[in-house]
Amino acid sequence: MNQNLPFQQQQRQFLHYLRQPRVAQLPAGFAPERLSVYADLLYNKFDESLAACFPVIHRILSPTDWRILLLDFIADHRCLTPYYRQIPDEFVQYLQQERDRTNDLPFLAELAHFEWIELQLSIAESESITSKPLTREQLLSGVPVFASVMQLLHYQWPVQDIGPHALPAEPPATTGNCQNNCRLNS
Repeated sequence: MNQNLPFQQQQRQFLHYLRQPRVAQLPAGFAPERLSVYADLLYNKFDESLAACFPVIHRILSPTDWRILLLDFIADHRCLTPYYRQIPDEFVQYLQQERDRTNDLPFLAELAHFEWIELQLSIAESESITSKPLTREQLLSGVPVFASVMQLLHYQWPVQDIGPHALPAEPPATTGNCQNNCRLNS
């Protein structure tokens, strides 16, 4: 470490290098091998978390494209949360509001949002609903009970169908039947 620089300036140089190891200048006084260990740890932690939260995106992108996407996210997005578990929220925000790459899949931001909501609902705590067959009279006189964890979403792209063998090039024409509405519940 460079003893002549104030500590906060050294920290900023170190963090700048971690966020952009491909282009940032190596901070003075640091061994390249040691900094590459930190940069790799940062990337691997993001990769582990985001690949688990966005499995479809991880499968449909080539390993190179996935790596570029994550490196761009680390370099370009300023995470506002100190909580590791909220990084996927930040990733969705980055794709929806900040990322503007013409070579990205056109449905990438919507698919990320869909996958993240799907995961959130699958782990949300809710009371179990016991169902028993009801008579016609009971159905008409009773109060319907909905799943306690549910989201009604609408996407331009058929995100619920996207996968390695289903990659639409254009959004489907809307026919008035709300074919891209997704009801998710746990």
